[in-house]
Amino acid sequence: MKGGSVSLDLRRLKLRHLLTVVEVARAGSLTRAASALHVTVPAVSKTLREVRTMLDMELFELRHGATSLTPQGEVFVAHARASLEAVQRGVAEAQEREGGRARSIRVAVMPNVALNFLPAVLQELAQIDDIDRIEVVGGSNPTALQMLRHGEIDGVLGRLASPADMLGLHFLHLYVDAVSPVVRRGHPLLRMRTRGMSDLLPYTVLMAPAGTIARDEVEHLLQAGGLDRLPRRIESMSVELPRRLALTTDAVWFAQLESVAPDLAAGRLQLLFPALDAPRSPVGITTRPGISPSDAMRSFVAAAQVAAKVQGG
Repeated sequence: MKGGSVSLDLRRLKLRHLLTVVEVARAGSLTRAASALHVTVPAVSKTLREVRTMLDMELFELRHGATSLTPQGEVFVAHARASLEAVQRGVAEAQEREGGRARSIRVAVMPNVALNFLPAVLQELAQIDDIDRIEVVGGSNPTALQMLRHGEIDGVLGRLASPADMLGLHFLHLYVDAVSPVVRRGHPLLRMRTRGMSDLLPYTVLMAPAGTIARDEVEHLLQAGGLDRLPRRIESMSVELPRRLALTTDAVWFAQLESVAPDLAAGRLQLLFPALDAPRSPVGITTRPGISPSDAMRSFVAAAQVAAKVQGG
């Protein structure tokens, strides 16, 4: 800003201004933005000049035909995008109420909660609301958070991401979970009176892939046990694959305990180190602050809170 605070007459700021700024930020060039908006490049340039004049600040830097946001542009675009999404959500909900259209939510669910906790949430949800369509999206936490930032999903159910990944997002705590090695009933390691991490070396070890929160916790446990690497390991985001292997082979699985709670209770799987002081991580729902959730999403959050209390979270 060139000269202190500016009093902006919001009546001058039109919807097309917000749409253009957000699209230029997304597209990264005036040409691509113009194509997406079905207008000419000069029209996009004119709209950006109007915004610059109204705000008395530069939102974009133009270099070699590409646009990049200035620091103040990043702040403005974040709020402009949120405003547009709020309008779109308001229109959609009003149409739903007016015409009896289907109410729906789209939520990304991480593998560690998909097997047991999500079904509990859906059972609670069925008791408190009648939502027409619930779309569950899989994938990794970073991908899901990116989708959330772009407004492609309503929330992410899973572990708390790293501080860097959580910038600009809100986390609602539900319960805590831990990672610990488990093996099948009758596993040879269970016959050892004393055992340590080094005893895992002859076995295939199942774990989350690098770059995930669960893998960081596995690395912490291995280093604390004096191991810097494992010669035989299978890495997977899935819960079903390592569970099947752990139940039917001598593989050792560094499992997230909530996902194997029924197997532990039934004795099908057993903790290899019952007294292990494993790191615990929060599990909850990540959403975007400043975006009013739909009534269907509010019901989903309420159901998740009830399910967490039932399981002792």
